[in-house]
Amino acid sequence: MKINFQTIAVLAAVLISSFALAADYFPELKNGKGTDLQQLPLGPIGGIISVQMETAEAKILSLAKGGPGDRAGLKAGDVLIGVGSGKFDIYSKKVETGGDGLPEQLGLAILGAQAQGNSLELRVRRGVQEGTVKVALPKLATFSKSYPEKCARSEALLTAACDWLAKSQNPNGTFGKKKSEYSNAFAALALLSSGDKKYIQNVKKTVDWLSDKIKVKKGPSESNWHSTATGILFAEYILATGDDSVLDGLALCCEAVGKRLEPETGRLGHKGTKLPYSGKALVITSAHAHLMWALADKAGVKLSRDEWDLSYKSVKAAIGKNGNIGYNFRSRSDYQSMARTGATATALSLLETSGDDLRGMTKWMEKNYKRSTNCHAVASMGTIFGFMGLKNSNESAWRENLDYHRWLFALVHPFDDDHGAYYYGKRGNFGGDNYLGLRTVGNYQTILMLASAKADTLWSFGNRKKGWAK
Repeated sequence: MKINFQTIAVLAAVLISSFALAADYFPELKNGKGTDLQQLPLGPIGGIISVQMETAEAKILSLAKGGPGDRAGLKAGDVLIGVGSGKFDIYSKKVETGGDGLPEQLGLAILGAQAQGNSLELRVRRGVQEGTVKVALPKLATFSKSYPEKCARSEALLTAACDWLAKSQNPNGTFGKKKSEYSNAFAALALLSSGDKKYIQNVKKTVDWLSDKIKVKKGPSESNWHSTATGILFAEYILATGDDSVLDGLALCCEAVGKRLEPETGRLGHKGTKLPYSGKALVITSAHAHLMWALADKAGVKLSRDEWDLSYKSVKAAIGKNGNIGYNFRSRSDYQSMARTGATATALSLLETSGDDLRGMTKWMEKNYKRSTNCHAVASMGTIFGFMGLKNSNESAWRENLDYHRWLFALVHPFDDDHGAYYYGKRGNFGGDNYLGLRTVGNYQTILMLASAKADTLWSFGNRKKGWAK
């Protein structure tokens, strides 16, 4: 016999004397490395689910106390099997399918319920019994046809994420608990990308913190990740504000990374001149370097063509037959190519480069935009650079990418805007994002995806006007 879980929800609601929202909540997803499991945030429902690849159901792992899902009577251990009258489709292991199946269906159902002001009806299995639970969600308009521009829902999420980052900034310019130069640079970059001048002082605090570190160390970090992220922020900040006080720091970042290239192959590793993985090195740090150099050239640091060409030699060696850039210099699979391809395509576009390489990268991204949510370790780079690369090389394909990922924005949009934006990971390993701080990453990831629509802020997103933030 099926039970009606809604009866339980009504009884639970009677016991709750206050309809106050749950305390500050953020779903800390666990890494799925080495498993067939992926944890996902439940958006305005408030919770975490675990989906096993090649199945059509998800287990609830936890719920925000006092959140909409908790108030509705959902419990940890419940298994979600569908929405409304239908069941979920299988969530494939194949990364080219993106969020097809359970994530997309759940996200779109959330959008529909919120737009109509109706409760979200979830089909749930508890033990051997099946039933339905109606979850009352905060009413919120769905995305407009022009989203994220002229779109109330987009602005609500963008503002919530920006405000959370601004509130989490420490007096020294860092964000949250992590002191990583990489995540702090990208958090400031996200606030800059919003185009809201009220955040310029937040950005300047981070720029000053990074600049001071360079002065104390008499050079940028030995980490190529940190050096390139710092350089990218410095260049965009100079282009936005005209403040060239960090021009010398930007030049040092560019120079240092250039000197760290392996002299024969142009390869670049995690740190300094050391090449990891038996000399195979990393294409992703090379992609960061090219983006930094291209932006720096526009900001006033003369591009070293010798270093660009040497580094690009290694990137070109990793370009696969489909136009994608492979994981490292001996692996040309397009399994996790979006971040490397998107960042490099952006760099080439900034320098107004044309040719077969850029055309190939663009065609690959056009066909594979659903792979944006799959990037090794630092999973957020797939969405950030994927959206960025398409915005620069093919705006209609970027729009298709944006339209498809509406479900993702539903799953990262909390039930309380004070919570900022949730983090969305990937199949498998996202340990790099975890190291950077999932809450900070989740917020800057969401901002940069939405802000990719703005053609008047970051040069990385197509702006060509200097001093726009003065």
